[in-house]
Amino acid sequence: MKVKVLLIFALSLGWFTYLGALQADAQVYGTRANANRRDTNNLLVRIDTKADTFKQMVQSEVDRGSLNNTNREDRAMEFIQDFQTSMDALRAKFDSRQDTSTEVQDVLNRAAFIDRFMSRNNLSYQTKNQWTSLRSDLDTLARNNNVSWNWNQAGSTYGGNSGYSNSGNVNSRAHRDRHTDE
Repeated sequence: MKVKVLLIFALSLGWFTYLGALQADAQVYGTRANANRRDTNNLLVRIDTKADTFKQMVQSEVDRGSLNNTNREDRAMEFIQDFQTSMDALRAKFDSRQDTSTEVQDVLNRAAFIDRFMSRNNLSYQTKNQWTSLRSDLDTLARNNNVSWNWNQAGSTYGGNSGYSNSGNVNSRAHRDRHTDE
């Protein structure tokens, strides 16, 4: 009888030790997951803030320069607005804890058009630096979401590789042809 009680006690102690270890592991995993969500949230806030600043800088600069009241000014502001709309969609999916891989890809596709605009137009050093900083955060976003991204091989059709505008309508050939000169 003593042996039976001792055996039950030993098995119970072993079982509780095992359950305690599982709970500790789950807490560590939960902490890592929360830290990752917190880091991602901070990154998205940083991207939004930098994008707002960048938009103001570009708007101010094109209004004062040779791009004022041109198709290029309209295009630059359209690129930035589409990027911000795409960021809003990413934020909504992230906040609802849904898969964001499609939205991350769309954000990067939209950003590629801004990048091409920046490389083809002579904007101020400050505006270029702001874009470089924002682009660095976008690289981090891609890396953190396991999205393969290369700024040099980004899509060449406006609307990214997806073929749609932020309104969800399929771009017509005439629309794309009209917007090829960034």
